[in-house]
This record gives sequence, C-alpha cells and structure tokens, in this order.
Amino acid sequence: MNQLLFSLHKLRKILPLVIGFFPVLAQAQNFKMPCEVAGIMKVGSKSSTFRREAVEVEILTMGRNIYLKINGDSEYQMQASSLVTEEYTGQNLSSANQIGAKRIHRKTGSEYDIRVERESVRLHAKAEIFNADKKIYLDFEGPCSLPK
Repeated sequence: MNQLLFSLHKLRKILPLVIGFFPVLAQAQNFKMPCEVAGIMKVGSKSSTFRREAVEVEILTMGRNIYLKINGDSEYQMQASSLVTEEYTGQNLSSANQIGAKRIHRKTGSEYDIRVERESVRLHAKAEIFNADKKIYLDFEGPCSLPK
C-alpha cells in the first residue's frame, strides 16, 4: 500500500508537466505546397543547370521557430530552420514579403537559405556546401501553388 501511495505522489508531481506539454504540441503547424523549380550548380569554375523538377516544400512553425524542407530528387533536397543548436546556427528570415530561414553548419561553414515570396508564391533556395577542397554552390527557384 505504501508503494502505491509513493507512486501516486510521484505521479502528482509529474502530471502538470505532462499536461502542460500537450498545448505545445498542438501549436505546431505544418503546411505543404508543390513547386516547379529549376536552377544551377557550380563546382569551382564549372557550372551545370538542373532540369525543371516538381518538388514539395514543407513549412513547419513551432513557437518562434520556422522549419523549411524541400523534398524532391537528391539534388533539390534541402532544409533550413531558425533553430539554434550545437551543430547549426539558424536565422528566421520571415518578413511581410517572404517566409524563410537560413541555417549555417558551425564546423564546415555550409549555408542553406530557403525563402518563399508571399505575394508571388515563388520559391528561392540557395546553398553553399563545403566538401573537402571544393565549394559547391546550388541556386534554384520556381513558382509554387497553394494546395487546394
């Protein structure tokens, strides 16, 4: 009986924390929209163009942080967020004209920048990736459509 009372007493202390966490989960908003993008990739002095491709942009807001992720073929996949961690420095680039985020890898200096213009619903994404001795620069853009 004492064991049961002790367990209930411990649960009483934790229960408000658990219940208080559920509204935070409910505040996350996820939004997906299709985009048609094309772009270029530069490696050193060489550059090549990407074919026009359909991708999906995921926008997730949680509290004051924004997360943007581009899903598509491997050359188009990219993510950025405003979250600051031990590994990444993030920045919210959202304004009255655009929704966006920038993420910089602290050790390598690789940079990822994703923005969606509010009025024209146009995606702009850039990345500077440092891989061994080479700097790879990706830049692509294209129109998006709001899901129905």
